[in-house]
Amino acid sequence: MRPAVVLGIAFFASAGVAEAQGFERYLSIKKIGTQLALRNKILVNDQGSNLHICDTWSVIMGTSRFSSRQDARLLDVAGAVVKWRRDLASVTRKELWLPELVRAEERMVATALNNRDPDIDAEGKRLVRAVNQKLGRKKLEWMSECGAGGPVDVTFKTEPEIGRVRIISEFSYELCKLVGTQNDPDKCTSWRVAKDREAVSGVYYIRIEGPGRIVGPDRYDLSSGSNKIDDKQIVRLRFP
Repeated sequence: MRPAVVLGIAFFASAGVAEAQGFERYLSIKKIGTQLALRNKILVNDQGSNLHICDTWSVIMGTSRFSSRQDARLLDVAGAVVKWRRDLASVTRKELWLPELVRAEERMVATALNNRDPDIDAEGKRLVRAVNQKLGRKKLEWMSECGAGGPVDVTFKTEPEIGRVRIISEFSYELCKLVGTQNDPDKCTSWRVAKDREAVSGVYYIRIEGPGRIVGPDRYDLSSGSNKIDDKQIVRLRFP
């Protein structure tokens, strides 16, 4: 088998079956994450020559409580790589940063596939140092903090109050969609019954189950400031 180069990672034939499957999983997660980041306007070039990560994609997309820990880790790696690629492309030539970014991505994916948390902050700092060294001057800086938001605690209420609410993050829904199980909570196990108080951030699919019928799933943007959340932190769901 010859090396495969897809989305910037070189994956060599010496990899075992489990590692190859994990790599393919990462590529799927990266593709879905990038599509959702573009759709929901998460990708923004707003820091000039500063490289940073405010919140990880699993937090921004509200999926950290719905996905497996490994999927959340891989999504966070994808988010860092995609954002850094955009940021670096805006300040200097590709040949100065792409090889370093590829190596950082490979290290972080390998760490995530070994069920450990990748040190995204350390990889960002290393990337900045390497690119500045190639430039021969300090053009890039690593910014550790940038005032990011966080989840909001909400309560779901059906009108009338006879329905059970199930919820899944948009990312997890799209991941299950790859195998056609996105609307089946028995097969797409990221679906769950909403808690009395649920911490949300990002976009979700919601379905309501009541006597003799099901409504949904429907897409809801529950980001901070969403008009779907009233001033009492309640998400009201009509169950006609």
